[in-house]
Amino acid sequence: MIYENQVRNLENVKILNHKIYKNCISLGLGASVAMLLQSLIKLILFSILIFSLEGCFVKNITHSNFWDNFFSNQQLLIDKYADTDLYPILFGSLKPEEEKFLFKKDDTLYLTGYVSKQNETKIIKIDNKEEIADNDEYFTKVEYTKSTFKGRETYKLKRNTIFKYPAYTMKDFFHWLEVFSSSVNSDEQLALLDRSIVYQFLCAEFRCQSELSENHASLSFTLDERMKLQYKTFYTKLNEALGKVKFKVKYFSKTKKIGEIYSEGKTIYAKILNFKKGELQNLDSLTMFLEVDLNFYGLKIHVQNLEYHLSMKYSESEEVMTGKFPIYPKYKVSGRLFYFLPPGIINIFIPQDIDSYMADYFDLLTRSGDSEGANFTTRIKKLDGNQVHVNFESYSEIFQKPFRPLASHKKEKREGRDFYLDLRNKIVEDLKP
Repeated sequence: MIYENQVRNLENVKILNHKIYKNCISLGLGASVAMLLQSLIKLILFSILIFSLEGCFVKNITHSNFWDNFFSNQQLLIDKYADTDLYPILFGSLKPEEEKFLFKKDDTLYLTGYVSKQNETKIIKIDNKEEIADNDEYFTKVEYTKSTFKGRETYKLKRNTIFKYPAYTMKDFFHWLEVFSSSVNSDEQLALLDRSIVYQFLCAEFRCQSELSENHASLSFTLDERMKLQYKTFYTKLNEALGKVKFKVKYFSKTKKIGEIYSEGKTIYAKILNFKKGELQNLDSLTMFLEVDLNFYGLKIHVQNLEYHLSMKYSESEEVMTGKFPIYPKYKVSGRLFYFLPPGIINIFIPQDIDSYMADYFDLLTRSGDSEGANFTTRIKKLDGNQVHVNFESYSEIFQKPFRPLASHKKEKREGRDFYLDLRNKIVEDLKP
């Protein structure tokens, strides 16, 4: 996972996880897609956890300040709006009955969240602001446009996020990845991992192990019940997800394998290959191949060859990254829901059969003749004073009324500390020289 994946996914992971558990515990495709998304989110999370161990090998106060600014402004919005209807809408979760909370311009419904600085005071708002102002430290705007896909009502969702922080670029990340790879593939340097504040934090909650093989290093993180002492809600959700989902993701630059992350039972494993110096300096593409096995109360769904492509371009003044799902994956539905209802019987009770729901979901996700597919573009402009201006734009299409016959609308109250917040603080601390 590279630079923009870190920024984009740390921004979204918390609200997506909350949204899925709140709204998507459902039968047929609703459950399948919910659990598939959960697995992706947990995968993203642990990719971030593993690749956030930057600070033990490369200390950099500018990078620390970048993440400190980013996390702090995110937390201000979370603290003020996380328990309202506005926050989920701002991050991509909208129901038709919630359209009343948005503002309208032409055929588009929109909402904007931002953090502004006036003198020494920060102003945190979600309202109808249309354009970023000079004093906005963080600005994100979401637009929903009503449409249809194969006769079903959808929202076409566009999101634009802009911020200006101390410099941290894709090339900075690739430089660190080379250092990280060569370090963990050395007996002497691997020992430094234990000094990492982030690694110490993870290993206080998970059972950790590291070892060297012929051409790669392996790290593992096993869920442990001791986590329940401080992070009960996080433990419960992660334990449930790992019990129902098995995943594997392989990372390639063109034909060269970079690494691999996969799950076995309650353990997440990472394989980090050894790179030569300069090998990733001008990396222009990265492909992730994802495989997921889902077991939802006896109903089994296997997804293969789900690809995600990242492309990078560099110039003296700007870096540009794009991401998309280019290829329709293979999938298979089998087993029996609640261990006695086969898919054919389930189809009697839902408007469409399960295969149709899966097909519609992947049609919207990937680029096909009927769909633009989910995608994003990020532009990182280098500014004077060791600053960067980041402009992130994303597009997706979602169904207005997904099938959720068993959906739970009860709001959850977190038990214990906020794992994500503590992790963020450790990342910032670990990067400081």
